[in-house]
Amino acid sequence: MKANPRRTPPMTTPTESTPAPTLRELIKTATPGPWMHLIGDTVLYTRLNDGCRGMHVAKVLDISPEPQANAQLIARCNPATMLLVVEALEKSQDRLKRFDLPSHEISTALAALNSPTA
Repeated sequence: MKANPRRTPPMTTPTESTPAPTLRELIKTATPGPWMHLIGDTVLYTRLNDGCRGMHVAKVLDISPEPQANAQLIARCNPATMLLVVEALEKSQDRLKRFDLPSHEISTALAALNSPTA
């Protein structure tokens, strides 16, 4: 039996913070997207160029309260989409660094922008 050439990164628990480089590593080692979910099915598949389902990626257990919603969310969070999210986050962080403000001042400024005017 041939070994999988992809190295599986260690799993994190929900209480741990996952920094961008670790998330990038997860994205690189995951089954490439796009992924798809068929309504009524709990299996996620790769999506072929013609729109048909490809290989099996994952299965959402029916024991969860919302297996269909979970499957749809997981399918949308395929590696291509998540890479866009990571890149947008990194760009935002770079823009904030240009202001050269301590993080508490950034939080205060953002809160002021988001507060309703009297």
